Amino acid sequence: MSLDPNHFQKSYDLRQLQFPHPLNLSDSFLPHSIVPGDLRVRQCQSQLEALLASHNIIIMTSEPGSGKTTQVPQILLENGFRVIITQPRRVTTEAGARRVAEEMGVELGGTVGFAHGLEKCYSEDTKILFATDGYKLIQELNNGSAKRRFDAIVLDEIHEMNSNMLLLLALAREHVQNHSHEESPPKLIIMSATMNAQALSEYMGGAPILSVPGRTFEVKDEEPKDSMELDIAERVENGEDIQVFLPGKREIEVMRKNLQRLGVDADLLPFHSELPSHELAKALIKGERPRVILSTDSGQTGLTPSVVTVIDSGLMRRISLVDNAEALDVEPISRFDVIQRRGRAGRDEDGKYVYYGNTPIHELRAEPIPDLLRTSIEPLTLRTLNAGLPIESIDLLFKPSPEQIHHSYETLEDLGLIHRHGKSFTVTQLGKEVVKLPVDVRAGIMISEALRREEEFPGITRDIVDIVALFETRSLTDSRKEREWKKLIGSENQSDLLAQLAVLHAAEGCSSKWLQAHGIKEAQLERALTVRQLVRDRVDLPDETLAPDRTQPHLWSRDYRRQVLECVWRGMIDSAFKRVGAGWTNGNGVRRLPKDSLINSSVELVVGVPFSIGSGSTPEESKLKPFLFFATEIDSAWYKPNARHLHHGSELGRGIRKAAVKESRNINHDPHRSRKLGKNGRRGDRHTDGRRAR
Repeated sequence: MSLDPNHFQKSYDLRQLQFPHPLNLSDSFLPHSIVPGDLRVRQCQSQLEALLASHNIIIMTSEPGSGKTTQVPQILLENGFRVIITQPRRVTTEAGARRVAEEMGVELGGTVGFAHGLEKCYSEDTKILFATDGYKLIQELNNGSAKRRFDAIVLDEIHEMNSNMLLLLALAREHVQNHSHEESPPKLIIMSATMNAQALSEYMGGAPILSVPGRTFEVKDEEPKDSMELDIAERVENGEDIQVFLPGKREIEVMRKNLQRLGVDADLLPFHSELPSHELAKALIKGERPRVILSTDSGQTGLTPSVVTVIDSGLMRRISLVDNAEALDVEPISRFDVIQRRGRAGRDEDGKYVYYGNTPIHELRAEPIPDLLRTSIEPLTLRTLNAGLPIESIDLLFKPSPEQIHHSYETLEDLGLIHRHGKSFTVTQLGKEVVKLPVDVRAGIMISEALRREEEFPGITRDIVDIVALFETRSLTDSRKEREWKKLIGSENQSDLLAQLAVLHAAEGCSSKWLQAHGIKEAQLERALTVRQLVRDRVDLPDETLAPDRTQPHLWSRDYRRQVLECVWRGMIDSAFKRVGAGWTNGNGVRRLPKDSLINSSVELVVGVPFSIGSGSTPEESKLKPFLFFATEIDSAWYKPNARHLHHGSELGRGIRKAAVKESRNINHDPHRSRKLGKNGRRGDRHTDGRRAR
């Protein structure tokens, strides 16, 4: 299970987040050596205005650094349009709005504003609104009376092609093409640094393409040396700021140590998604010494450092589905990624690009595989079905395979979120509850189950929301400091998930120094707290200080613990694994627990998050290692003997059914579950549509 932050976008006010070092999005992070009139997009303003007069949909391509994100909204405003411009990330949404407000000399929140999942800063006077693509998508799907009216929709960074973008692109196309004849259609401008513009033009009905030529500064391609480290060292001696693209955090750490051994006199700055915001900010500020920014693909789009030279390993780590479970492995980048990375150089002066990949650039894939085709689509399938748009009926630019769609429907049905009617599906009451929550569907089920128990077990929703936040991190702790963080979890030895919950509670409000000493990843903690605040706002949970016996799961009463674990199990009902030798299986291969897992040898049955990780730093040497994260002991009696989620006659399913029958206990006999009423007022474990839950 993976909770995608792009699915969390919705409008509500930001509560005060208790982060040790919140990200400062001051304008000092943005290069100011170029004035707006010098940017290439401004030099093509007349062509854009001519197209606006004659077309409703326009595709614009340009190299990174041309100014499209900040200048196009202003050009549209100058031509009388009210503009909403989408961004794939919260940080670039806010940064873009701040920069445009500064250029226009207006206060943020007035003429220029922004909106994303954690904060909204706009007013009735706002004429340029920067918004995350998920925020805009929910506006489109809800289509309610509160929907704001804009004359122009700008879809920026469309090359990222995440699931939100693809769906929003399809909805926006339909909106423009099928508008009422009594009103003027909104203008749709689709922008990207690089993309297959011709294919997109055909998809958008022959929309014209405006290509912004050239760059402000030249970027020269240079040949690689025998050693990437020695190449970096030599360039540092020449005073160059360098951004080095590496596959992952592990390679970044190795490179940093190698450069230190060489005595490289530069600020060696990591730049990846697991860093806390104040550490990321260091890479964006030019210092007295040369900077060597050691970056993953996180640094190839959006708010990124301004450097002279880019050195590219030609590799990245990417998530894909392997046997219907997510896996993270190293692979060559695409030619599109080359253009993006190359575009990081030469923003303020002439730049250089050095490619170190083993695969020649001309042999690379033209474009990366869109997220929609390589990750789970259950959240998107449920969201579109709830909006009355079955995903197979939407004319997407990239369409999931029939097998992928079938699997998503099957999974949602197993989870009790949809109900089959012949060849069609409807969303159950549980599904309607879950789709309102800004989390993955399985996490949403856990929260829904907790809300049903809240009256009898006060505080359970708060604990489940904390648990849901943990799923965003995969782990708060550093396995290299296992001895330190395990001091925080008491006697817990039956649930890695509850152990992480104890760590979360212990770490709140602590200093960076304390977190580091106890092996707690500060960036992961920030991420968990962000998700937690987001969900708390949605379910209207007030902030409160927990009593000591509530912060430590090993001190919970037996009954309360059971209720928490049943909520977790209900959301992961299709992810049960039984012990087999030194590993765990669900009938589809064997997985291992992480080496710092605390599950003891007596535990025989767990639910967990299957996730595989590539072991090597190159595609040739990498081998996927199948892990099971957040393993948590469950009771086989919680499953009905004929539960559909144990289908296909798997060995695991037969084993659980046998155990459940043998113990002669059934989920329907749980006195707590009997409190749940269907819409007809009858007791029993039913959804409100009268169908028995699985």
